[in-house]
Amino acid sequence: MEDYYKILGLERDATSDQIKKAYRNLAKTHHPDVGGNEEEFKKISTAYEVLSDEQKRANYDNGGNNSFDPFTGGGFGFNPFANQQVRGRDIKIDLTLTLEEIYRGVNKKIKFNHSVGCGTCSGTGGKDAMCDGCNGQGVITQTVNTPMGRMMNQRMCGKCRGSGRIIIDPCKTCNGVGAVIKTDSITIDIPQGVHGGHAFLIKGGGDYVKNGPSGDLYLVINELNTPTLYRQGNDIIKKINLPYVDFILGNEYILETFDGKIKINIPELSNMGDNLRIKGKGFKNKDLVGDMIILLDLTLPKQITEQEKELLQQIKNLK
Repeated sequence: MEDYYKILGLERDATSDQIKKAYRNLAKTHHPDVGGNEEEFKKISTAYEVLSDEQKRANYDNGGNNSFDPFTGGGFGFNPFANQQVRGRDIKIDLTLTLEEIYRGVNKKIKFNHSVGCGTCSGTGGKDAMCDGCNGQGVITQTVNTPMGRMMNQRMCGKCRGSGRIIIDPCKTCNGVGAVIKTDSITIDIPQGVHGGHAFLIKGGGDYVKNGPSGDLYLVINELNTPTLYRQGNDIIKKINLPYVDFILGNEYILETFDGKIKINIPELSNMGDNLRIKGKGFKNKDLVGDMIILLDLTLPKQITEQEKELLQQIKNLK
């Protein structure tokens, strides 16, 4: 489901005036009549349509899809929102690591912003009272005529958003939201060999919300690969450039690895694209250990001496 608040660049406690202002500002830039992207403008319009309507916004904030059918509410006494619990927003942070950090394992300290319960009002938002829109029920009961006769169904109260309580004396610190933004930090131990895309879950590390559990924090690993050094499963692929003479005659080569320098032998009469495998020098992932695979690439000289030309011509004549 789209994050309508993010589309409009708003916080979840935005007022109706802030929602209207954000929509107008974005419409000036993204409306097709002024050269804007039509698909982007559709997203902005949909977000505004939902968040500017009190009932649709309440349904959206509580996990609904804003296509609520009043005839699916059931009969008298059924509250379709009774078991729906408001939950704080999850937070996702991308954590980019070098291949060396992944090879060794590393501790990372991450700073992030999230909402926490307001200390002044203990997360309540201030003094509250029973909602007069639903008499504290959290839902509004309606009678509708259907082909099967008159039926009673319920919808969430837009005034209290299903809680049955409304703030009558808002906390001056959090303006009645019950939450404030705080910068926190967390230190996480990244094990050796972790794969890109792996997500570490920190329960309750997301945003706080009144009358419900906080969201979670997800740290998602990204691998920093390069054209000459990259990962393939648990293997490390390293490309090295050699002069053409080394391909023909062979040579010793000092190779940089994450464990230090090692000496390898380039076989004579090697071909461009050949590879050499060094066992056990790849990523260590639990009980699995990969290899380092060396790809041989050719480096041609920018210029050669007259003597080199003569020698190469002799070789050419011999052939």
